[in-house]
Amino acid sequence: HAFEKVAPAFIGSFKAGDIIVAGKNFGINSSREQAVHVMHLMGVAAIVSHSFGRQFFRNTINNGLPALECDISGIADGDEIEIDLAAGTVQVAARKILRKVPVLPPAVRQILAEGGLIKFLQKYPDWKAA
Repeated sequence: HAFEKVAPAFIGSFKAGDIIVAGKNFGINSSREQAVHVMHLMGVAAIVSHSFGRQFFRNTINNGLPALECDISGIADGDEIEIDLAAGTVQVAARKILRKVPVLPPAVRQILAEGGLIKFLQKYPDWKAA
């Protein structure tokens, strides 16, 4: 039932590995982690949005789902999107779109690479925040 009220055709066209592109305040008022868990189960690779609800954004990082804020104008359904977290870019080559996004801090990128905060802390139990 994911997204059926706001985009009834979404689930029929979504494939594991796809990137969700959303407008302003994606995930606002969604403080529970279940929303992110559902997207993981669906196979969402990342979310690109003009802006996020802050708690939702934290939940994406904590659960290993990349979420990037950038200008989404010109990006359409079905576009192939390439994200480079280290370089801080979102690219749609077919439309000649290249957007710079704030580069996530190295610790956040490492948390994402490990699959979320719990997996990261299990692997690095002595890690201390800088």
